Amino acid sequence: MNQSRQKRAFFVINSLEGGGAERVFTTLIERLSDRLSADIELVLLDRLPEIYKIPVEIRRHQLDCRQGYLASVTQLVALVRRERPDLLFSFLTRSNCAAVVAGSLTGAPVTLSERVHTSSHLGQGAAINKLIVRLLYPLAKHIVATSHGVAQDLRENYGVSATRISVMYNPVQRDYIMTRALEPAPIALPPTTWLAIGRLTANKNFAMLIDAFAQADVPGDLVILGEGPERQALLRLAAVRGIGDRVHLPGFVDNPYACLRRAYAYLSASNAEGFPNSLVEALVVGVPVAVTDCDSGPSEVLGGALASKVKRATEAEHGILVPMRDSAAMAEAMRKLAASAPRAHYAERALRRSEDFDFARTLDEYATLLNAVISGETSRR
Repeated sequence: MNQSRQKRAFFVINSLEGGGAERVFTTLIERLSDRLSADIELVLLDRLPEIYKIPVEIRRHQLDCRQGYLASVTQLVALVRRERPDLLFSFLTRSNCAAVVAGSLTGAPVTLSERVHTSSHLGQGAAINKLIVRLLYPLAKHIVATSHGVAQDLRENYGVSATRISVMYNPVQRDYIMTRALEPAPIALPPTTWLAIGRLTANKNFAMLIDAFAQADVPGDLVILGEGPERQALLRLAAVRGIGDRVHLPGFVDNPYACLRRAYAYLSASNAEGFPNSLVEALVVGVPVAVTDCDSGPSEVLGGALASKVKRATEAEHGILVPMRDSAAMAEAMRKLAASAPRAHYAERALRRSEDFDFARTLDEYATLLNAVISGETSRR
């Protein structure tokens, strides 16, 4: 074996379809390439359309797992055995599980990035998936949790030692966001736009947001940026609730920041988050926010109490927190933000809070951790 060969770090993810995790993953590849003691190479498990682009100089390995767990494991194991990388760094639950198996069978050190509150994301009736996570995650060399709530869930429910978890908020490129926000909006927006962003999936609970908008009796239109399997159901719901002409689903847009800057307010009804990228991006451009107090992320960002959940629409330090699955409370939050004084107050608080999410500091944390794993400075129990 040639001991002097250049070390290699495999960054593994399901695909580069639109989503917050994929956007952060892409950013890390771009900005860590010259800060790691290894060459970064991209591993995609699935052949799906790519919304986010990776620099052409990054070597890629395209698998064809078709969103299957068994195929993800077997194909990744074969790749790692053949290529012998010095690090596997993975995003998202399926990629994480496959990476742990591949690392365990080949000896490659594995670092995971857990993007969601695992218990909430897997939900009720996912006993087998939770068992798989419980068996595999503790075998990783290290896990990066995107919030303290995510880290707490991993410790308490999945047996991961606190010594193997680091909390690192997502890198937020404030200057880049502000520059893009000043560009023309990529779509025509109503004069008064209540904006939500995310994949159109059940976990994002845009159905609750539509119900709340129908109840709120506030001026303007609800615009939801994103694409996904819930599109037709959401359009039908809006029509049934009598607001079909005031709810707009324009799909994925390349520059959501320009839409955010022009928004009246930002809304999120998620049942689970890890670190809510779009929420922080709304703060960066100074937009007041109302979001559900799901099990991790929003409360930390807005200054609520991590250990307890709100029972009604609650004015936290930097925005309004709403109980999950409570359309009446979300409607109340909208009515609060429809008043000019609260909206101005939270716009000012949003800008102030966004300064706490320092891009350079987060990149330093990632580079330090991954370089330590590559060099063997961390150790297993």
